[in-house]
Amino acid sequence: RAAEALFIYLACQQKPVTREKLAELLWADRSPTQSLTNLRTILTALRRELDEHLIITHDTLAFNPESNALIDIFEFERGLKGLGFPDRSSPLTSTELETLRLTLDLYRGDFLDGFHLRDGLGFEEWSILERERLKRLARDGFRAYTHACLAGGLYAQGLTSASSWLRLDPYDEEACRAQMWLFMRTGQRTAALQTYQTLKKKLADELNVPPASATTELYRRFQTIEVPPAIHLPAYVTEFVGREEEIAEMEEKLSMPGTRLMTVTGAGGMGKTRLSVEAARLLASKRPGGFLHGIHFIPLEMSSSSDEMIARIAEGIGFSFHGSDSPNAQLLEHLREQEMLLLLDNFEQLLGEGNDALAFIVGVLRNAPAVKLLITSRERLNLYEETVFDLAGLDVPAADSSQPEDSGAAMLFLQNAQRVRRDFVLSSVTLPDVLRICQLVDGAPLAIELASAWVRHFAPAQIVSQIQSDLDFLQSPFSNAPAGHRSLRAVFERSWLLLEPQEQNAFALLSIFRGGFTPEAADALLGEPAQPLLVDLTDQSLLQRNADGRYDIHPLLKQYTFEKLSSQQEWLKNASARHTSFYLTFLTRQGDGESPQERAAIRPELDNIRLAWESAAREDRISELEQTAGTLHGFFSIQSWFEEGAALFQHILTLIETSSHANADGLRCDLLGRNARMHIQIGQLEKARSDLKQAQIYLEGMNDPSRRARVLDSLAINSYYAGDYPQATALALESLALSDSMNNADGAAFSLNFLGSCAKAAGDFAKSHEYFERAVSAYRAMKDEIGAAMVMNNLGNLSQAQGDLQAAQTYYVDASVILKAQDHAHGAATTLTNAGKLALKRGQLDQARALLEEGLSMKRHINDKRGEAVALAGLGDVAMFTDRLEEAHQHFQMALEIANRIGDIQLVLDILAAITQLNEMRGHTQLTKRLLGFLLVRPEISEESRQRLRDVQSGMDVPLDEQQDSPPDLEDELNQILQETNAHSF
Repeated sequence: RAAEALFIYLACQQKPVTREKLAELLWADRSPTQSLTNLRTILTALRRELDEHLIITHDTLAFNPESNALIDIFEFERGLKGLGFPDRSSPLTSTELETLRLTLDLYRGDFLDGFHLRDGLGFEEWSILERERLKRLARDGFRAYTHACLAGGLYAQGLTSASSWLRLDPYDEEACRAQMWLFMRTGQRTAALQTYQTLKKKLADELNVPPASATTELYRRFQTIEVPPAIHLPAYVTEFVGREEEIAEMEEKLSMPGTRLMTVTGAGGMGKTRLSVEAARLLASKRPGGFLHGIHFIPLEMSSSSDEMIARIAEGIGFSFHGSDSPNAQLLEHLREQEMLLLLDNFEQLLGEGNDALAFIVGVLRNAPAVKLLITSRERLNLYEETVFDLAGLDVPAADSSQPEDSGAAMLFLQNAQRVRRDFVLSSVTLPDVLRICQLVDGAPLAIELASAWVRHFAPAQIVSQIQSDLDFLQSPFSNAPAGHRSLRAVFERSWLLLEPQEQNAFALLSIFRGGFTPEAADALLGEPAQPLLVDLTDQSLLQRNADGRYDIHPLLKQYTFEKLSSQQEWLKNASARHTSFYLTFLTRQGDGESPQERAAIRPELDNIRLAWESAAREDRISELEQTAGTLHGFFSIQSWFEEGAALFQHILTLIETSSHANADGLRCDLLGRNARMHIQIGQLEKARSDLKQAQIYLEGMNDPSRRARVLDSLAINSYYAGDYPQATALALESLALSDSMNNADGAAFSLNFLGSCAKAAGDFAKSHEYFERAVSAYRAMKDEIGAAMVMNNLGNLSQAQGDLQAAQTYYVDASVILKAQDHAHGAATTLTNAGKLALKRGQLDQARALLEEGLSMKRHINDKRGEAVALAGLGDVAMFTDRLEEAHQHFQMALEIANRIGDIQLVLDILAAITQLNEMRGHTQLTKRLLGFLLVRPEISEESRQRLRDVQSGMDVPLDEQQDSPPDLEDELNQILQETNAHSF
């Protein structure tokens, strides 16, 4: 061993070492004379085996640098130093990354791992120091390589590196977070979460400390992310042809961290949409975990304002507005924490003066750092962050060039031609004319598709003649553009003129649809079976058939054909009337709009329904609007699309403002009541009160108990959230009596359920249980599963308040099964939150936290601000009962801010009751007494919170009179209390 140790030490020194130092290094416990004798003995043996590697003099020994030996630690250090380590901070190029990989491959374990020299104390000390020095270098290298792989999309290589990094330092949380990211990028969420759990256990068991907040926050974030990420891109029936270089360039640029906004610009019909979709698809396949919140295609051809654009984006990414803040602010806040690619298609119409769409894009760039934007537009956005990708037509080679039939333009023509004429080929006869067609349309993909559709009727030479008569569509802004480039309109006009007159009429009529249409809708519009015509128009590339069987017209063609329709006002009027009638009838067939099947039917038709409702309002078709209002209300409510519902109802109220129809006041009253219900759901209680006040004015002039009952229900809900339980109860009882008198079982069930909540809040649990049982029986008799589930959820809350936790769990489980089956996001999220609060009461703190965090995530996803505040308050309780008082304070303050902002007095008081308990635990005696004195005399506070306060009071000397005749003014006192609680921060 001493000989091996000597050779190792000399090989590592790269300089001569004195014999005395070597003797002391290897035999520290021997005399100098004996140590030098030992050294001479082992040198004799070394010379026999390794003489060419040694330089031996009378006084020193050294490793021969001229020998051909490869010393791995020298290569390892040389490689790292050549790359600037350990001080390197700049990004690595691809070449440097490969060099670093080869260098790190040399590190196969700890230096001299398992090699020991019993008598060589000095050698042992040296080897330990050298081992740690090399380990630090390796750790720096693996750290840099891991982060470079993460940034460059080399996730598999990154995972290998992260594992090596963690082996070197199992407690390094940066390495743990990097490995979690890499697992998520490769679709291994379970492994990512397990990485955290392993670290958490190791830290607890060996160091008795929790993971850092950044690591825990990453763990919680990953719990809410869908795996694999959603890829919402349109499917096409034809194969993408050509543009290989453009797609590769777009994918490369979009992969760069610095590319936040790419705008694909070009004239109409250049294939901007299709190219962008294919580039996004390639990006998704090459970097499958590159966008943890997905890639989303957002069509904007129907959007003429920033508000409509924001609604489209929210709908496309599955975000629902549910608060008093503006939709613009809500969506930007949601995107702040998202990592996604948004493909915004047809943006040019939003670039006009007075449109705030561009401001929204700037807001995304500034506030949502992990969101990339890929935009198609006929003109650039002129933003500093913009990467412009100009798109011209497909390259069209000359007929005498090498293999012109392999060009993208020729292949696109052939692909589409063979769809309408399967025996069409590119031959020596047809190829020159096909190339001429492609040249005449300047390689515009849409024009090529339209032209190629006519090979069933015309030879390519005849198509050339038709197009040559007018090239207006090729008009170019450049003074030196080739002659004959004028306008795409010529292609549309030629396609139009080649249709039979009845086909022209039908095609123009179809342009009235918005967002596509079904064959049944086309039948109703045309007044005859439309399927043969639809097939024919699709064959001619004038219609597009989607994978779900719906049809649509390319936006450019739709604009052209709608001009034809609009030129005949009587024709347009009749088409609008038929369109309106079809969709109003369609709505009446969708029941209350709440079941999964009904909502699935309504969703794709929403643009058509909005247009039909607008037309009905303008045509004074009041009775039909009355008949369908309930369906739309149910749809918007279950979808949690409260902002959209309120916007439509308000728009129709504006349109019928001057209507003198006999039922106009009734519809106004109805829409105001429904508008109020939408506002209540998103915490806009003042708007709801204003709507209900107007609705009551209309009610005074009519004898309509059904409408009166609905308005009373909304008034009752508003009073409940204001903490006025007696008023809420009185209003609900009046509504119940009206419903009973009309045998309106649905209305009666709603009132009974609400009365149960009022009784529970007032502390009359027996009465509450009676109301709930009557409500659930009524809903079951009507086979209304959602209604029954919502009551079961309330019965669970009541059982919690009564201390029957097992019964509460049974109710929540039963409700959850129904709500999930019905795809009721709002109800399912509420049940999760309630189940979390139940787990807290049962002492199951980990389960409580998990359920409340999942409920919070869902509430935030559907933008339910009240539900978000309830979940945050529950998480505050979990933190408080696990002695994480600072975390509890933060949760309570966030919940309180939301509850106060939306004006929910009952919830504000409930949260203040929890804050009272927290301050008692923190030893803030004066503030605790102040809160007790304020809260216990409030009649608006729930009985459950009142009992919580009494428990706090029992441990303190605070004699209070809870039955004051006239407690202090709530608003003034509350503002003061909120300031005081906020001031007592950590």
